[in-house]
Amino acid sequence: MKGAPNAKFLNGGRDVNKWMMTTFFFSHFPINYGERDTWKVFRRWGRLVEVFISTKLNRWGNRFGFLRFCEIKNVRKLESELDVIRIGNMNLYVNIPRYRNMMST
Repeated sequence: MKGAPNAKFLNGGRDVNKWMMTTFFFSHFPINYGERDTWKVFRRWGRLVEVFISTKLNRWGNRFGFLRFCEIKNVRKLESELDVIRIGNMNLYVNIPRYRNMMST
């Protein structure tokens, strides 16, 4: 991951069971925000193990990315808490991805 802490730091040097991870889609964040900045914003809501920001844009022309948290007990509650985050004058959009890989939750 470009600009983010190394993978060993991301998962605390421990193996993380993929079945215990929850993935969130996020978009509508400042252009100057990278993975490290995004990591700092989201880490306070739980055990964040991965941040990915796409180099492509979504269909509305906004940057987007994915977050992975580990050991989340109430996914819907966390989704609603993350969806009200503001960075500067921008409201982040955070959702559970529509299409999930069979290996991730």
